[in-house]
Amino acid sequence: MKKNILVASFLLALIVSMLTTPIRAQPALDIVETAESDGRFTTLIFALEATGLNETLKSPGNFTVFAPTDDAFAALPPEVLNWLVSNPTALTEVLLYHVVSGKQMAADVVAMSSIETLQGGNLTITVSDTVVMIDGATIILTDIECSNGVIHVIDAVLMPEGVLDIVRTAIYAGSFTTLVTALQVADLVGALEGSGPFTVFAPTDDAFAALPPDKLAYLLDNPTKLADVLLYHVVSGSLKAEDVLEQGCLTTLQGGFLNIDVVDDAVMIDGATIILTDIECSNGVIHVIDAVLKPLRVHPAKAVGYAFVRFWWWRLFGLAKLEIYPFNTVDHPGGNPADRPACVWVVKLTVWVRSIRCCWHSHSHRVRQVKIEAYWIITRTWKYCSKRIVKAEGHAWTWNGYKLSRPPPDIVVATYHKEPYWTKAYGTSIFFCGIGI
Repeated sequence: MKKNILVASFLLALIVSMLTTPIRAQPALDIVETAESDGRFTTLIFALEATGLNETLKSPGNFTVFAPTDDAFAALPPEVLNWLVSNPTALTEVLLYHVVSGKQMAADVVAMSSIETLQGGNLTITVSDTVVMIDGATIILTDIECSNGVIHVIDAVLMPEGVLDIVRTAIYAGSFTTLVTALQVADLVGALEGSGPFTVFAPTDDAFAALPPDKLAYLLDNPTKLADVLLYHVVSGSLKAEDVLEQGCLTTLQGGFLNIDVVDDAVMIDGATIILTDIECSNGVIHVIDAVLKPLRVHPAKAVGYAFVRFWWWRLFGLAKLEIYPFNTVDHPGGNPADRPACVWVVKLTVWVRSIRCCWHSHSHRVRQVKIEAYWIITRTWKYCSKRIVKAEGHAWTWNGYKLSRPPPDIVVATYHKEPYWTKAYGTSIFFCGIGI
């Protein structure tokens, strides 16, 4: 009898417990339907329909969606949003970067430091006080349960690396407004939208602001010269930071050279410091620099004429040829100008000596088979009136192919940009005058 009473009491307690414990109903709406009914995700729904991902997020599998609100999409630069809408493949990559496989509730998310998305990239999760951030966006609402997963609401659109092209990456970053304006003025946006790939050394807004105001205004008023400066910041190919360091020097789309140096653990490129590297884009890579690079504006040239060279106590006269060329295109008997991999512009003067005169008497002696070759490294260029001026530093010279112990004196080369394109070179104990060929 006592046993029957105990069994009856247990059954009664079990029935009471079942009646008093609430049963959690399974949500009836899937992720897409839940977002549509909410009213804050109209842009997200439009993007999902444009890419066909709405069908994926209606399927039975469990998903976790970090859903940007309409305000989050509105905060994107219009150029970036319009570009994404017109490029379904890129838009698909962006949307999948917001979706995680499985149902990850808020308690699960905060216990992680990163989480892999369906796009393949990883989202970084940081928790500070009561704020949870995911790739820089704040999670403002959590655990909106759906029949096939859960939605967490975020206040910004997440952008995976390598989806935007170079121009849109610069616009999205927000710190290259002057560079983007300059590209538009110089009509180079279309070029950097191409398949490339390109490597861009991108000056920040602060770098442009450091230019004299009249210089920046002059460039913006002269699209051709501005394009020349901008192309000096662009190299063909996608070169990561390690590639840049390995090559040592780079040839730009402008035609000039960029030399890379390491100074006190800082990587310098033509005097500017690289402050951020390897920003991946769909058509290349961006490295951020703290100064605007200034091209030398040197072009290959040749001239023939007559030269005078004072060589110790001898004065040498003869026919001569002056050449300006990039170091990496011609063998350089004078040796590597920087004693390391480098790109420089070289001035070469070849003199076929026909007469020698001693400094302390006026008698001349005719000679044969004496050839002097002198080499200089260009350090500065400028334009004065109708002349293009080049200043070059002495590097080496040879006598009938034998390298001499001391370098030639520095020279200045002036090219008169009027036909017949006369060229003059002069320095201590050296003079050349000739006509361009």
